[in-house]
Amino acid sequence: MLAYATSLIFVIRHLELTRGGEYIELTFLLGKGLNPRKVYMLINKNIEISTMLKELIDNTKINLRTYKDKTELLDTIRRITYYEVLKNEDCNNTWNKT
Repeated sequence: MLAYATSLIFVIRHLELTRGGEYIELTFLLGKGLNPRKVYMLINKNIEISTMLKELIDNTKINLRTYKDKTELLDTIRRITYYEVLKNEDCNNTWNKT
């Protein structure tokens, strides 16, 4: 329910500590109608992604970003969030004018 109530979803693959359960969750949500344009997959450049994930990204047009360290990760999240806020402010300003 939370995934459908938010403007942005960040899936971050910083370390290879799991077998990719987040991919299964993401696939489930996308299959249930989640808008893939609001999903950002952020992956550490040192982690090789599976063919299955590449297929999911290509098929659904999920936003993919890579990063090299935590500083770049945080900067990317800040930038994406900033532009999402601006977009929402523009929509609200347009809505209030009508």
